[in-house]
This record gives sequence, structure tokens and C-alpha cells, in this order.
Amino acid sequence: MTAATTRKRRASAGPAKVPVQPAASEVTSGVAGEMDDGIDTLGAQEAERKDRHEKVERDSFSMPASEHRRIKALREALGKAGVLVSKSEILRAGLALLAERDTAGVAQVIAALPKVAKGKRSKKH
Repeated sequence: MTAATTRKRRASAGPAKVPVQPAASEVTSGVAGEMDDGIDTLGAQEAERKDRHEKVERDSFSMPASEHRRIKALREALGKAGVLVSKSEILRAGLALLAERDTAGVAQVIAALPKVAKGKRSKKH
């Protein structure tokens, strides 16, 4: 390789990358994740990222047919109100509501539920 060829390659490689300095409004107070206004933006961003990319797991549940009908009726009522939801979203909303209660309150709700046979169906051969 000649010196002229080396110079041409270096010139065509493009401009040198210059590190970008943060804007004055982005300067932190020295505490990780906190900006000058005291808002913990790093924690909020991390929580948002985790919510957005959380792994979804499939599962199956056994419940009486009457409760399936209640889910269907609730979905239809929400649909008429302009809110389209899936069965999964209804179950997740119920879980969120239960999480707001104390343990004793949740235990009372669970105790009032009718017992459902546990286990899987027998396979038909």
C-alpha cells in the first residue's frame, strides 16, 4: 500500500467522531439517577423499560362456567362503554384490585369463592 492510498482511505473514512457533551439542563447533581430538580428520572425510566419489556407467561385456570359468563358479561359491558379488553386484561385488573387490599380482606374474598376441582382433565384416548 502506498502513502497516497493510505491518505485517500483515511480521508474517505469520514469526519472524526467528537464526544457529545450533555446539555446544561442534563447536568446531574452527582447523585446517580437524580437531576438538579430532584426527580429520580433514572428509576422512572428503568421502571418504564421493565414494564414495556416484561416477559409474558401463558397459564391456564379452572373456574366455574358461571364465572366465565361473568367475565364475558364484563367484557361486553366495557365494550359498550368503548373499552375493548381481553379476558387476560380483566384477570390482571382483578389482581391489581386485590393487591390494593390487605391480606385479611383478600383471604375473606378467597374464602367466599366456591371450591373448584384441582388438577388437569383426564386425556381422552
